[in-house]
Amino acid sequence: MDSLKVNQGPRRENKGLLVSKGGRYRARAMSDYENDPNFKGRVLVSLKPYVVRKVIVTMLSQMDISDRRQLGKVRFSAPSLIFTVSLAYLCGSRSACSMGKFWEHNRDFLAEVIPDFPHDLYVSHDTIKRTIENVVFENYAQFFTRFTQALLYESLNDLHLTESLPEEQRWLFSIVLQEHSLSEQEQQKQSVRKQLAPGISSLVRPYNVLVFGCSSRLNSLSPEALSDLKFHDSILTVLRNYRFSGSACLVHFQLGAVDGTHFG
Repeated sequence: MDSLKVNQGPRRENKGLLVSKGGRYRARAMSDYENDPNFKGRVLVSLKPYVVRKVIVTMLSQMDISDRRQLGKVRFSAPSLIFTVSLAYLCGSRSACSMGKFWEHNRDFLAEVIPDFPHDLYVSHDTIKRTIENVVFENYAQFFTRFTQALLYESLNDLHLTESLPEEQRWLFSIVLQEHSLSEQEQQKQSVRKQLAPGISSLVRPYNVLVFGCSSRLNSLSPEALSDLKFHDSILTVLRNYRFSGSACLVHFQLGAVDGTHFG
């Protein structure tokens, strides 16, 4: 969860999610849970394909993707790359090389959850690194936080609805529910602000993505053009500097299948 600034303190039911420091409130980090008697170590969350696909389809509806690569040279879609890299990082792949192996070893799973994923395509880590560096993704850190929260909520909620949630994970689910409620409230506030703001369409999507064909095209842009695009660090750089907070720092993810087998 992103850091929050609150004037009069958080609502009482949300105090357990936030830590006060100098008048500012932030989401709890791992160190904040170490003395919690319910905390027995990080919880393994198995990601079921239909749950992941549901989350990805929802996230795609919030993305505005402009792909400027030459049509005849596009081997895989921007969503295929972005969601594969994001899932790979969540499952422990921290380098472009390990992400390439993640793509290769989990193509069946990825093809099931990402629309138009190129199942028969082998992608090297060099290709992933080169292509991802030419993706301008505004607010990727916020996107990744929301993606992680949604996967965690939908996974545990699925277990809860099927009465399969382990007793020792109910405390975690309680935290996730509160975070999900806060996230929904924030999204509703943003939606209201857009409706009240003159000249802003309610169809504006919060995540803007621009994909270039090669680094030379990106580097050829003028400083003014880069400023207009709100150019930031690459996705890999953002991930290297990313720090999990809230319930996300209490879990680690693994790709799973409906029959209980694991992909990796």
